[in-house]
Amino acid sequence: MATRPQTPKIKIEFWEDGASSSKGDGKKIAEKLCVNKLKLRYKSERHRSYSTGSALREAVMSNRPDEIARIVKEEGIKVNEMNRSGVPLIHEAAFEGKLNCVRALLDCGAKVNTIDSEDWTALHAAVLGGHVELVRLLIHKGADLYAETVEKYIPFHIAIEKGDEDMIAILVEKMAQLSAFKGKE
Repeated sequence: MATRPQTPKIKIEFWEDGASSSKGDGKKIAEKLCVNKLKLRYKSERHRSYSTGSALREAVMSNRPDEIARIVKEEGIKVNEMNRSGVPLIHEAAFEGKLNCVRALLDCGAKVNTIDSEDWTALHAAVLGGHVELVRLLIHKGADLYAETVEKYIPFHIAIEKGDEDMIAILVEKMAQLSAFKGKE
């Protein structure tokens, strides 16, 4: 079995004004007000209902990925449908860290780069939720690393705001690979 290359570990400390420093004398900010606002939005959105597909939502939120394909087929549900607040189910699953449910939704036709009412993608939601393996899956499936929200956030900005060093390292690595690839065209 092939081993996955280790993501390099980096250490970044954040000052209150958002600037980074390699020195240990700055006050580290784990989560800024804006990140807390974003988390609150996603946590509250998941309680808003979908016009159809409540069985699908229940399967995803209960982490029953094996039921997703059957429900989609039997009920003819469009997996990219958004709830009344404009959030697709794949975003909720990504934020909650439901890796196998996200995989099942993608297998059923969910679009990896579907945007919500504020131009968030599932990748933004997974980064905000702090789910490294889910981020890897979404990137592997073609998630846009540079997709901007209405606030002009790309997923990397969210990782920076959170101070999530593992997530920052993964995103930097993938963005560098993408840049190197584009440079060879």
